[in-house]
Amino acid sequence: MFFSVAACGIADKSFESEKNSAEKIAPLTDIWREELAGHDLSEFERSVLERAVKTGRIDQNDYEQAHAKYLQCMTAAGYDQLKYDKMPDGLYKLSDDSVTDANYFDKSVECSEGTTRVIEADFRDQQDNPDRYKDPGIVAVQCLRDAGKVDKDYTAAEFNKSVKEVAAGANPQDAFAFSVSGSDSQVIYCLSLGGLSLSGDFDSEG
Repeated sequence: MFFSVAACGIADKSFESEKNSAEKIAPLTDIWREELAGHDLSEFERSVLERAVKTGRIDQNDYEQAHAKYLQCMTAAGYDQLKYDKMPDGLYKLSDDSVTDANYFDKSVECSEGTTRVIEADFRDQQDNPDRYKDPGIVAVQCLRDAGKVDKDYTAAEFNKSVKEVAAGANPQDAFAFSVSGSDSQVIYCLSLGGLSLSGDFDSEG
């Protein structure tokens, strides 16, 4: 099993209290304005961000266009067997059965310039943390609550404690107070919002 962690702890209180007292990060429109002022953007990226500043959000269709432009570049470079899964937040994730090679990463970075490099990151921030919470545990627990995976008493403090236990070597199935399975894509997605990215066969671990 492999994992990466980025979480922070907060005081022991109800989830609603956690949200009400939570620290927030900069509004997305402020970030987009900074990018328009300071980034070397393509005409496409600039048009997307200008629309986003006006409307307050990046449209799904704009993200789809960015992804399509990226894929067109990758296909032209010979990567015509890339497959993607669409995640709950509307973003695409490269499927394990895609055909790549040793040069894939470098070409992917090259093709992302002017297409997905800025737009995908901004769209992810918008979709995954629209309320701009600094604590990823709050974002993860809200995701789990919306999906019906935890009850209303479950808190971000509990989630963050479990993340630390997993980082110390605990099996995710034992560390969390809800069912965690590699086959449950919704739970895996919610965990990723809390800074915990799981891969490997942890279902069979004791």
